[in-house]
Amino acid sequence: MEKIEKNGIEFTKELLAAEINDEMLFANGLEGALIGYIERAGMPSVACYDKNKCIEILAEDMPYDEAHEYFYFNVVDAYVGKNTPCFFTRVIDE
Repeated sequence: MEKIEKNGIEFTKELLAAEINDEMLFANGLEGALIGYIERAGMPSVACYDKNKCIEILAEDMPYDEAHEYFYFNVVDAYVGKNTPCFFTRVIDE
């Protein structure tokens, strides 16, 4: 069971799924980009990832341009039902 630590809080994907949505799906290999979950009216909550961090993780094993293309083609476009994860894009810097 891989623990994920964000802002001093540790959790596991299994705990997140058990507490929020037991059918929640996760993006394999992108645990370091998982930032939380999204609540949606009338729909199940889904895992949420930081888009830029996902691409950074993928770029560890391939050139950045390929990682960017791979992310959009194989990750974002991989819809597997109503529990498919979402990917967050920040438009305003903190």
